[in-house]
Parts: sequence; structure tokens; C-alpha cells
Amino acid sequence: MRQDDYQLRSVAEDLEYLGTNWRDGASDPDLRRGSALLRRLLIDGGNGILFALWHRLGFEGHPVVVAPSLSPQVRSAGNMVILAAAGGATVNGMSVAGVLQSTGPIEEEFSPAGSQLPLLEFLAAPSLIVSGEPVTRRELVKYFAHYLGGVHMSPKVMKKEQDMVRRIRRIETIVMQSNILNKDLLHFELLSIGQAVGSAGDFKRLADEIRRRVA
Repeated sequence: MRQDDYQLRSVAEDLEYLGTNWRDGASDPDLRRGSALLRRLLIDGGNGILFALWHRLGFEGHPVVVAPSLSPQVRSAGNMVILAAAGGATVNGMSVAGVLQSTGPIEEEFSPAGSQLPLLEFLAAPSLIVSGEPVTRRELVKYFAHYLGGVHMSPKVMKKEQDMVRRIRRIETIVMQSNILNKDLLHFELLSIGQAVGSAGDFKRLADEIRRRVA
């Protein structure tokens, strides 16, 4: 098998793995190991291999992911937000989305079923807000992959990510003590990201196209 074909097939296999093995939950060790897979799919090379392959294989526009989002009202509420999480993960048949604790009322509209988001918007959106401090989905994947999942980083990357690491470590104790469906919020949010990617119709189309090309 040609190297290029092998790499293509590995992407299809990774998408199918997320769609099957993470569909109804995953253990914390599997989530930590899977963060390296998510980094490759969503982040490596700038915007991840999925974004690059989407255009390379002839698909138009941007791939879309369906996921809950924290509302503009919550995002702009600053220190009123004690804890907010987009969520959306399913564990043992139960789903939770739209966690919010605040010091006062925040008017918001929230759809637990989620909405269609272009991939880059999905990654740039806050996954968590703790004490007014946002953590995007992109940052959460990188934090897991680089600091919990054991992915190697160059000194240049480590220096560039120092601010992100400090921000997440400041809130980590609070988040790790918050539990949803028997998972702390960091692992629950990573699961939500993986399930959203693994169930996305556009990425099923991409995997099917890869399988068609690489018999």
C-alpha cells in the first residue's frame, strides 16, 4: 500500500473509531489516549488533517459539526459565570448539555440538541468557562494531548502554550471536582468533542470517500 493511501485509510479508521468506540462513552484512559488522535484530526498543521482532506478530496465549503454552544449572553457575562460547560456528550444512553452556575440571572437561549457549526467555529468556541475564564475546544484538545496524553512537543510549542497551560491549570481543580455522568468536566468535555466529530455527517461522508478511493 502506498504511504499516501495508508495515511488516508488511517483517517477513515480514526473517524470510524470515534463514531463507534466513543459513541456511548469512553474510559478516562481511552479519552487521554484519544486526545492525540483528536489533535491530529483537528489541530495538526494549523487546522488539522480533516480540514485539509475535506478540500483535497473535492468537498466544497467547510465541514459542519452539530454541537451545543454556550450562548453569547453567557460568553459575555464575565465573572458572573462561576462554571459553564457546553457539554453534549452521551454516557450509557444519557446526555447532558448546557451546564451553568452563575452569581446572578443570565438570560440565554440554549438548544441541548445543538446547532450546526463550521468546524473551525466549533473549535474556536468555548468548551468551558470557569470564573469568567474561557477554554476553547481547540485549547482543551491541545491541553489533553500535550500535557495529559503524552504527545511530544518542541520547546517552541511549549513556550507558545505557556499562557494556555497556566489558564487551564488555574481552573483545573474546580473543573476536576465537577462531575457529570460520573466524569469530571475536563474528560466530559473532551468526550463531547470526540462524539461530535465522530457523529458528524460530513465526516462520515469524508470517511466513505476515503474508503471508496482506497479499496
